Amino acid sequence: MSTEKLGNLGFNDDVVINISIGPTGPTGPTGPTGPTGATGSVGATGATGPSGPTGPTGATGSAGATGPTGPTGPTGATGPTGATGPVTSVAITGPTGLITWSGSPITSSGTFTGSLSNQNANTVAAGPASGGAATPTFRSIVAADLGTTLAVQHASLGIGVAVSVSVLEVNYSANNAFAAVFRNLANNTNTGGVAIVAGSNTSANSPLLQFYRPDGTAIGAITQASATTIAYNTSSDRRIKENIEDTCMGLDVLNQIKVRDFNFVDQPDLCLQGFIAQELQEVYPFAVTIGGEDPKTNPWSVEYGRLTPLLVKSVQELEAKVQKLTKIIEELTNGIL
Repeated sequence: MSTEKLGNLGFNDDVVINISIGPTGPTGPTGPTGPTGATGSVGATGATGPSGPTGPTGATGSAGATGPTGPTGPTGATGPTGATGPVTSVAITGPTGLITWSGSPITSSGTFTGSLSNQNANTVAAGPASGGAATPTFRSIVAADLGTTLAVQHASLGIGVAVSVSVLEVNYSANNAFAAVFRNLANNTNTGGVAIVAGSNTSANSPLLQFYRPDGTAIGAITQASATTIAYNTSSDRRIKENIEDTCMGLDVLNQIKVRDFNFVDQPDLCLQGFIAQELQEVYPFAVTIGGEDPKTNPWSVEYGRLTPLLVKSVQELEAKVQKLTKIIEELTNGIL
């Protein structure tokens, strides 16, 4: 229901009319279709629909006219180096006096040949013996070439020998010369010579220094006699001796040997006791080594150990005399008593 208020109708009061509208009735049956009306005007064009799938490529058309040349592009990367061209001439040179070359130069084909130049004995190819750097040449060896220290660790060093069986082995053949010389020229009371570290901490018989003839025959040795002593040994094997008999020299020879007190010229304040080699040579030459003309480089010398057999024989003779005198005294004593 709705209420409508009417305008002023000439009455003193507004007239209000209440109109009640009932519910809508049921829809009636559809009437027959009327005739088609006239076609209305065309509506506005709708939005473009999505693109359909691309159709197959059509045949290539004929080439068009060549367009104008475009601007030059940037320079491309450098290509690989081409094959080396043929050599027309090759030459080689080397230090003068070291190498002699043949076959140089080569202008078409050939072979270089280099060979060491002939040199005098005891020369080496090296830089200058002193001064600044220079081209190497062949020259004699000088002390500076060897340096102050030569170290060989875990290896063998052979000098004058093809294969060394020891850590150091020297092979040398020359008269009136030594194969090795060790010098310590500090000239002081504690200036050492050669130290040999070998042997055992607890036992004996280790060879500390062995001596051989050139044919390999052993002739003597310095060995370890005990844990704290050494022995100076010379060969005395019965198997290498012959014509063995009792000696004829004893107390009579010993009594001829002069025992002297003396000092050496270089040490005037030290008095010593011993022998004079030239005097001993006249009585018992077995203990003397004859020297040369210069006493500083080749003096006469005495091997004191070689006097031991004479001393032993003399003691034996004395003992025999003592035994004989003792027997005489006993006989005299028994006769008196």
